[in-house]
Amino acid sequence: MKKLNIDELEDRLDLNTINKEIKPVIEIFLAAINDWPEMANDLNDYEIQVRRFVNGETTKSQIIKSKIEIDYSRHAWQAESLAQILEVFSFYEENLSLREIINDLESRIDS
Repeated sequence: MKKLNIDELEDRLDLNTINKEIKPVIEIFLAAINDWPEMANDLNDYEIQVRRFVNGETTKSQIIKSKIEIDYSRHAWQAESLAQILEVFSFYEENLSLREIINDLESRIDS
Protein backbone atom coordinates (compact mmCIF):
# COMPACT_ATOMS: atom_id res chain seq x y z
CA MET A 1 0.00 0.00 0.00
CA LYS A 2 1.27 3.46 -0.92
CA LYS A 3 1.79 6.00 1.88
CA LEU A 4 0.20 9.29 0.86
CA ASN A 5 2.88 11.97 1.25
CA ILE A 6 1.43 15.52 1.12
CA ASP A 7 4.02 16.95 -1.30
CA GLU A 8 3.61 14.02 -3.68
CA LEU A 9 -0.18 14.32 -3.57
CA GLU A 10 0.01 18.03 -4.39
CA ASP A 11 2.39 17.32 -7.28
CA ARG A 12 0.16 14.56 -8.60
CA LEU A 13 -2.89 16.83 -8.43
CA ASP A 14 -1.00 19.49 -10.37
CA LEU A 15 0.00 16.90 -12.99
CA ASN A 16 -3.53 15.45 -13.00
CA THR A 17 -2.26 11.91 -12.35
CA ILE A 18 -4.71 10.97 -9.59
CA ASN A 19 -7.66 8.71 -10.32
CA LYS A 20 -10.68 10.94 -11.03
CA GLU A 21 -12.85 8.99 -8.58
CA ILE A 22 -10.66 9.84 -5.61
CA LYS A 23 -9.40 13.24 -6.78
CA PRO A 24 -12.12 15.26 -4.94
CA VAL A 25 -11.40 13.36 -1.72
CA ILE A 26 -7.67 14.08 -2.01
CA GLU A 27 -8.42 17.77 -2.69
CA ILE A 28 -10.57 17.96 0.45
CA PHE A 29 -7.89 16.27 2.54
CA LEU A 30 -5.23 18.68 1.26
CA ALA A 31 -7.39 21.73 2.00
CA ALA A 32 -8.15 20.44 5.51
CA ILE A 33 -4.47 19.69 6.14
CA ASN A 34 -3.52 23.15 4.91
CA ASP A 35 -5.78 24.69 7.58
CA TRP A 36 -4.63 22.39 10.36
CA PRO A 37 -2.16 24.35 12.56
CA GLU A 38 0.35 21.51 12.95
CA MET A 39 2.55 20.17 10.16
CA ALA A 40 1.51 16.83 8.69
CA ASN A 41 3.83 14.90 6.36
CA ASP A 42 1.14 12.56 5.13
CA LEU A 43 -2.52 11.68 5.56
CA ASN A 44 -1.67 9.32 8.41
CA ASP A 45 0.01 12.13 10.39
CA TYR A 46 -3.06 14.29 9.89
CA GLU A 47 -5.42 11.53 11.02
CA ILE A 48 -3.37 10.96 14.17
CA GLN A 49 -3.46 14.68 15.00
CA VAL A 50 -7.21 14.85 14.41
CA ARG A 51 -7.73 11.73 16.54
CA ARG A 52 -5.83 13.38 19.40
CA PHE A 53 -7.78 16.61 19.00
CA VAL A 54 -11.23 14.96 18.93
CA ASN A 55 -10.17 12.65 21.74
CA GLY A 56 -11.37 9.50 20.05
CA GLU A 57 -11.87 7.70 16.77
CA THR A 58 -12.09 9.89 13.70
CA THR A 59 -15.63 8.94 12.77
CA LYS A 60 -18.04 11.48 11.35
CA SER A 61 -20.08 11.57 14.56
CA GLN A 62 -16.99 12.05 16.76
CA ILE A 63 -15.69 14.87 14.55
CA ILE A 64 -19.10 16.59 14.56
CA LYS A 65 -19.29 16.28 18.36
CA SER A 66 -15.82 17.76 18.74
CA LYS A 67 -16.53 20.57 16.28
CA ILE A 68 -19.66 21.56 18.21
CA GLU A 69 -17.65 21.78 21.43
CA ILE A 70 -14.68 23.73 19.99
CA ASP A 71 -13.64 26.99 21.59
CA TYR A 72 -13.30 29.01 18.39
CA SER A 73 -11.23 31.68 20.11
CA ARG A 74 -8.52 29.08 20.73
CA HIS A 75 -9.02 26.54 17.94
CA ALA A 76 -10.42 28.32 14.88
CA TRP A 77 -8.01 26.62 12.48
CA GLN A 78 -8.87 23.17 13.81
CA ALA A 79 -12.58 24.00 13.45
CA GLU A 80 -12.07 25.05 9.84
CA SER A 81 -10.09 21.91 9.08
CA LEU A 82 -12.70 19.67 10.71
CA ALA A 83 -15.49 21.39 8.78
CA GLN A 84 -13.66 20.63 5.56
CA ILE A 85 -12.77 17.05 6.42
CA LEU A 86 -16.41 16.29 7.22
CA GLU A 87 -17.06 16.65 3.47
CA VAL A 88 -14.96 13.52 2.88
CA PHE A 89 -17.60 11.40 4.55
CA SER A 90 -20.11 12.18 1.78
CA PHE A 91 -17.98 9.98 -0.51
CA TYR A 92 -18.05 6.97 1.84
CA GLU A 93 -20.32 4.84 3.97
CA GLU A 94 -21.57 6.52 7.12
CA ASN A 95 -19.76 4.38 9.67
CA LEU A 96 -16.18 4.61 8.35
CA SER A 97 -13.39 6.43 10.16
CA LEU A 98 -10.81 8.69 8.55
CA ARG A 99 -8.29 5.89 9.15
CA GLU A 100 -10.40 3.51 7.04
CA ILE A 101 -10.89 6.15 4.35
CA ILE A 102 -7.14 6.77 4.20
CA ASN A 103 -6.57 3.00 3.89
CA ASP A 104 -8.99 2.99 0.95
CA LEU A 105 -7.23 5.93 -0.70
CA GLU A 106 -3.84 4.32 -0.23
CA SER A 107 -5.06 1.16 -1.94
CA ARG A 108 -6.52 3.16 -4.86
CA ILE A 109 -3.95 5.91 -5.36
CA ASP A 110 -2.44 4.36 -8.47
CA SER A 111 -5.55 2.83 -9.96
